[in-house]
Formats: sequence, C-alpha cells, structure tokens
Amino acid sequence: MSPAATLSSSEAESAALQVADRLFYSRGVAAVTMADIRDSSGVSMRRLYSIYPSKSDLVSAWLKHRHHDWLNEFKANVGQRLGDSQSAIDAVFMALEDWMTKTGFTGCGFINTHAERSELTDEHRDIIAMHKRAVADYLEELTGSGPAIALLVDGAIVEASIFGHAGPIHTARSIAERL
Repeated sequence: MSPAATLSSSEAESAALQVADRLFYSRGVAAVTMADIRDSSGVSMRRLYSIYPSKSDLVSAWLKHRHHDWLNEFKANVGQRLGDSQSAIDAVFMALEDWMTKTGFTGCGFINTHAERSELTDEHRDIIAMHKRAVADYLEELTGSGPAIALLVDGAIVEASIFGHAGPIHTARSIAERL
C-alpha cells in the first residue's frame, strides 16, 4: 500500500493542492496534467478525480487557495512593515519586492492563468477578478489610491517577471509616491 493510500480525504486534497500550486505556478496551467499532479502528490488518479471531478475544478480550487494564501502572506508582510513605522506605500512595495525576489518567482499566478485562454473558464475569470478586487480594496484601505496602486503593482509584477529582476517595482513605487 502506498503512503498516499493512507491519507485522509483532507490530507489528499491538501497534497494535491500543494502540488498544483507548485506546478501551475512554475509551469502554467496548460502545461500540467492531472497525471502530473498524481505523480508528484502520490494521490491516485481515482482519488484525485473523486476530489476534483475535472482539471477545471482543480484549477478553481487552486486559484481560491492561492488567493487566500497569497493575500494573507502579503497582508502579514505589509502589516509587519507598518508596525516598523514605514509608510503604507513603502510597506506595500517592500512586501512586493520580498515576494518578487524569492526563488522561483514567475509573476502573478492570477495574471498568468488569465493569459492561458485555452484553459480559462468563466469560474476561473470570476475568481481572478475577485482576487484583483480584494487586492485593490486592501490597497485602498492602506493608501486611499487602491485602483491606481493596483494597476502600478500589476504592471510592475508583469515587467519583473519578463525582465527577471525587481527593478520595475522601484519605478512603480516612485510613481505611487507621487499620487
């Protein structure tokens, strides 16, 4: 009996989501198959499909999971910086730079998924839009210029992923300070 066969349903779901997060983020949704998730998670194909009846269902679960994890980590990083008496703009952009300079940064998982039109469903679009609204709302609470800052943030994330460095975040911060 494989170790994965002894996993509870919630453990199997968690294992599949962790692998989906790593693979979808690093390789893209279209490049990852359910067999890849099975092989990396150790969750059997039968069990995987009992939890997620389709790849689309797994992508939806992953996007929701990533939304909560990413936003909570971002808010914690920003909150810590605000506690250190940094301005809201500095706290936001320094937290983003921390994230961008981590090994394996490939941009925003939500923007990247949205760009994969062949894999995108209306449900996926709705989750992505919900995430982007939540980020803009949080930035509005902090700065009073949420939509403008969110637009700068998304542009900086895309450019940082294209150019492979966090330089665009410094430009975005400079523009945000002038708002």
